[in-house]
Amino acid sequence: MTNRLSRSPSGYHNSPEAELGVELIGMADLPCIGSGILGWYAVEKKKFPDHALHKPNPMHALALMQCCLGQEVLEALNIADLLLLGNRNLADWQALDGAEIVIFEDSVKGLMSVQSACTLLVELGLQITLTMIGVSNNPIKRAALEQNASYIIKDINQISWFELFSCYDAML
Repeated sequence: MTNRLSRSPSGYHNSPEAELGVELIGMADLPCIGSGILGWYAVEKKKFPDHALHKPNPMHALALMQCCLGQEVLEALNIADLLLLGNRNLADWQALDGAEIVIFEDSVKGLMSVQSACTLLVELGLQITLTMIGVSNNPIKRAALEQNASYIIKDINQISWFELFSCYDAML
């Protein structure tokens, strides 16, 4: 989930920065929602300004969750949009019941997007456990992230994955 430019349908100019970034770090097989596709959807489908659906809008996080469930990007955006419009179709979101969502974010806007998305899902009747981890070594940014995050780390390489996910040790 990034506000970086990303691919969008033909006719809406953007560069694939988000896709190049996830490829660079070896995670190109994971879903990615960037500002290009969100901008296109906002303008073409909603008649909104191109930035209207970016973080902190919950649309950003909801669409990514749908992609993680296997939906193609455009269908994920449509399903997320329906929820934001009040369509409380539990079947679209049922696979997330009992989910443990962990987000690593370097922006307050990103944390707010995921928090709002999870609040909507809980209101829908789903059980969601959300852990928000702020990532920054800048003291000013860390102070801002502390207002929303469960944990703050200086850099993504600092995290102890075994400590964070110790509840999974029994399954290994």
